[in-house]
Amino acid sequence: MANIKKDYKDNVVILSNVTEINDTNYWKITQIERESVEKNIEFINIKVSISDKKTIFFLMENAFTIKSREGNFYIFEKKCQNIKSLRLSLTGECNYQCFFCHGEGSKMGDKREENSKEEMYSLIKEAIKNNYTDITFTGGEPLLKLDDIIWYLNKLSEDNLKPYITIVTNGSLIEDRLLDAIENYVGENREIFKFNFSMHSLKNEVYLDIVRPVIKAIPTDKNNLLELVKENIKKIKARNLIVKLNFVLLKNKNTDKKDIEEILDFAYENKVDYVKFLELLVTEDLIKKDMYKFYLTLDTLLDEWKNELVFYKRTTRRDEYLYKGETKVELQQCICMEGCAKCLINTSVFLTSESKYFPCFLKPEKVLNVDSNELISKIAEGTEYVKELGREYGNGSPILVRNKKHVEEKEEYYYISKKAFTEKEIENILEEYSYKIGPKRNFKEKYLKTISMDKEDYFKEGKIYKFYENSEEKGFVETLQEIKYIEENKKFLIKFLNKKIGYEDKKISKDKMDDYLNYLKAFNLEVFLELEWDTIEYIKDSASISLGLAKLNKDDKRKITFMTKEKIKDKEIIEKLGLVELEELVIKYISK
Repeated sequence: MANIKKDYKDNVVILSNVTEINDTNYWKITQIERESVEKNIEFINIKVSISDKKTIFFLMENAFTIKSREGNFYIFEKKCQNIKSLRLSLTGECNYQCFFCHGEGSKMGDKREENSKEEMYSLIKEAIKNNYTDITFTGGEPLLKLDDIIWYLNKLSEDNLKPYITIVTNGSLIEDRLLDAIENYVGENREIFKFNFSMHSLKNEVYLDIVRPVIKAIPTDKNNLLELVKENIKKIKARNLIVKLNFVLLKNKNTDKKDIEEILDFAYENKVDYVKFLELLVTEDLIKKDMYKFYLTLDTLLDEWKNELVFYKRTTRRDEYLYKGETKVELQQCICMEGCAKCLINTSVFLTSESKYFPCFLKPEKVLNVDSNELISKIAEGTEYVKELGREYGNGSPILVRNKKHVEEKEEYYYISKKAFTEKEIENILEEYSYKIGPKRNFKEKYLKTISMDKEDYFKEGKIYKFYENSEEKGFVETLQEIKYIEENKKFLIKFLNKKIGYEDKKISKDKMDDYLNYLKAFNLEVFLELEWDTIEYIKDSASISLGLAKLNKDDKRKITFMTKEKIKDKEIIEKLGLVELEELVIKYISK
C-alpha cells in the first residue's frame, strides 16, 4: 500500500490505490483513521477492486460496510472511532478477588502512593479541555473511593463541565447519596451517565466462587451479596439511570444455555439497558495460572443463541443484538484480542490515581508519569509507542489472536526433537531464550477416509477430511484440507478447500456427533484416526513456536512436535532443543 491516495470530501477521508489489506498492514489504515479523528473527520472510505476478495472479507470483518459501487470497485465505509476517552483507575484495591482478574494491565499488585483528588481533578479538567469527552472511573473497585467520586461530580457541575461518565463497579457499595449526586449531575440528560456492573453469574454459589469477596470489606453476609447487588441494580433503574451488566464468559462456569437465559431474562424483566458478554482475556500471568481452560469464544455463544438474539447494529468495537425486542446485548472481545493495529483507534487513555499513564494494556512496564501541564504531550508519546506496536504486530498481538475465517491457505513448518524432553524442560529452554508462554489449548480430532482406501495412500494424497473440537468452542467443526509438502522449502502448504469453494464450516454438537458419523457410513466413510492435542504457543517479538503434544489413546505417551509459521532462524534454539525438520504429515508421524 505504498502508493495509497488520500482525498477529503466534507467529513470523509477517501482512500484509493489500495492493494491487499491484511493483518500485517492494517496498521497503516488505523493510523490514517486516527489522524482523521484528530481532524474531526467522521468517516473513512476505502475504494477496493471487486476482484480483491481477501481485502473485501478483511474489511467486512473489521466493521466496514459496502456503501456503494463505482464500476469495478466497491466503496467501503466505517465511522471513525472516537478515541477521546479517559479511563481513570481510582484505586488498586478491591473488595472482590475475582480469580481471573488481570488488574487493568497496570501492575495492580504494586503498592500505590495515590495523589490527592485535587491533583487528579486537574488531570480530568485538562483532558476535557482537549476534547476528552468520555470519562470512566474504574479500579480495583472505584466505589471504595465513593466520597471522591461524589466530589468529582460536584466539582464538574460547579465548573459547568458535563463529560459522559461511566462507573465500572461490582455493585456492592452503591449508596443513596451517590445516586443523589449523580441525579444532580445529569439533570434532565440521563444519557451522560452509566453504570457498568461486573456480574459474571446470577447463581449465588457460582457468583461467590468467581468473585471471592473479601469478607471484611463487603457490606453484608457473603451469602446475601448477590441479592444485594441485584437490589442495587433495581434501585439505580428506579432512578431511570443507565445500567449495563458485564459478564465475562467462563467455560463450565457461566456459559450453559440456562445460565445465559437467566442473565438475559433478569435484564429484560428489570429493564436493564444493556447486557455485555466479553471473551476472557488471558494475560501471560493468568496463562501460568492455567486460566486458559476457562476461555470460550463469543461465536460459540452466538451459535447457541442465533434464534433468540436479533441483530441490531454493528459498531467499531462490537456487534449488538436485541433480546425479546428490547434488551440490548453486546458481544465484545477485549481490545487486546482485536490486535495491536486497532489499539490506536480502540483504546482509552488509562491513568492511575498516582498519575501514571499506561499506553499498553499488555506491556505495563511502559509507564509515563504525567501532570496537568504535560498530559497531552505524554499522551502523544504514548500514542507513538502504540503505533510502534501496531507496526510490529499488525492485526496480531503479543497474545493469541485466532486465525480469521477468510484464510484460504497457509504455510507451516514442523520440527521434532532428537532429544527426550519433558514439557517443563522445553518451557524452561524457551523462556531462557526470551520466549513468553502463550495460551494453552486442547483439541480433539476425528479423521475420516473412505473404507476401501489404504491409510498410507490417504497420507500420500494429503486430502484431509476431519472434525475437530477445540477448548475455545463447543461442538465439532467439519473441515476439508489439502496438505502438500514442498520439499524445496521444507514446508507444508495447507489449503482449506471448503473455504475456497465458499462452503461454510459445519458445526456438529457433541450429542449429535455419533449420529452424524453413523450417517456418513452410508457414504462409505469411516473414522480411522482420533487424536487429542494439547498445544501451547510461545511468543518472542513477532515470532512464535507452537508446541504440540498429541496422543492416540488415553494411555499413550504423548508425542511432541513443534510448529512455526516461518522457518526457525535461531540456531541456538535449534541446537538446544535438538530440532530437525519433519518431512511427513504430522498425523502420519503421530499415528506411527
